[in-house]
Amino acid sequence: MSTGVVREIINWLSLPLLGILAGILVRRKIPRIYPAFFVYIVAEFLSGTIRWVVYYSSGRTGVTRVYAITYWTTDIVITMLALLVVYELFLKQIFFQFRRIRFYRYLFPVAALVIIVLAGLNATNNIKLTLLLKSLHIIDFVRAATIFFFIALMLFMGRRWKKFEFAIALGMAIDACTFLAVYVIPMSPANVHSLAHTLPVIGYDVACIVWLVYFAKAEKQMEAPLIEPVTPELVQGAQQTEENLKDWLAGKKSR
Repeated sequence: MSTGVVREIINWLSLPLLGILAGILVRRKIPRIYPAFFVYIVAEFLSGTIRWVVYYSSGRTGVTRVYAITYWTTDIVITMLALLVVYELFLKQIFFQFRRIRFYRYLFPVAALVIIVLAGLNATNNIKLTLLLKSLHIIDFVRAATIFFFIALMLFMGRRWKKFEFAIALGMAIDACTFLAVYVIPMSPANVHSLAHTLPVIGYDVACIVWLVYFAKAEKQMEAPLIEPVTPELVQGAQQTEENLKDWLAGKKSR
């Protein structure tokens, strides 16, 4: 198998995985529990499909101007939705009064507004690519730091993970780790571009596989503790204990 074929498989492996995952999420009724995560997965699938069509319609001749605009515009939207997924984990799983914290109440809406503005500027070609990349990288760093803070807080609080919330957090953490690894691993300038493109793609493929494995099986419901049935003997014993207690109290008062 040639290197080009392997690269194509790596680049587009997540697309069919996301399609299968979206169907599984619908079957598991995940949109009711984690709506932001479901929208994120569907948006990733649609964005990947659009990119694939644009890429192959241009004859696979490399990154054309149309493909670049398509890629970065959809990437901005995906980044916003990824932030919403992290927000959803915080809001539903740890802090039910999360919105009352002023910093976090404004953090996500402001980030969403910035991303929407960047998407509009990119679509109209009124923003430089270097500025766009720096802005997206800052937002990605915030997302990575937030998801790691979420995991650390869960461990610190000693809170038990639910299966699906653990799957979402694990996949997002893998995606964030591969993004950060590009800036942490020492490498020569010649390998920067190749690693910056390949490593996050591989990481996201792994994240999709993790989500598929975890969501393929239904989440086990917490079993309620078994309660012994009330028998006549138990009722009679309770009544006898009550009568004995009354007699003892009456004796104490008569003294």
